[in-house]
Amino acid sequence: MRDALRQSVTEMRAAQDQAAQAAADLQKAQAEKAALQAQLDAANAKLSAAPATKPADLEALKAQLQAAQQAGASLQQVNAKLQANLESANTAAQAKDDQNRKAQAQLKTLQSSFSACKSANGKLIGVSEDVLHLYESQSFRALLLKSYEPILGLAKVKLENIIQQYDDKIQDQAYTPPPR
Repeated sequence: MRDALRQSVTEMRAAQDQAAQAAADLQKAQAEKAALQAQLDAANAKLSAAPATKPADLEALKAQLQAAQQAGASLQQVNAKLQANLESANTAAQAKDDQNRKAQAQLKTLQSSFSACKSANGKLIGVSEDVLHLYESQSFRALLLKSYEPILGLAKVKLENIIQQYDDKIQDQAYTPPPR
């Protein structure tokens, strides 16, 4: 889970870096577009201000105008591509962020389950040690020997009660996951 979380964070950062690069390229393209637009406006102003220019100058200006228009069109295409890349990078970053949140929630759930199991395991070890100490005690061994008494069988009942108490303590330590 942690590796998946690290990987999703790394991928999210890479997507954010791509989005930042695309935004920088978009700004650069818009600046170039503005410069070319200014040149186009200057050329248009020059054409409209000098109607009596020479045909050679007029042809040169028309060629410059056409070149500026083509450059503007290519910049618009680059701008559209960069905007599409920026949008896809933002979408990928959001998806990775959602995946990261889900992984963190799942990690919290697993950690709480682990701590509950660890606690129950500690209690179960304590009960097991109690059983071992009881078995080593002299009074328990005496009770065990008396349990084979054929007439009344009172010692056997007492032994069965002790066994049932420890069985209940062990069963109390069984882990049951919380409802989802």
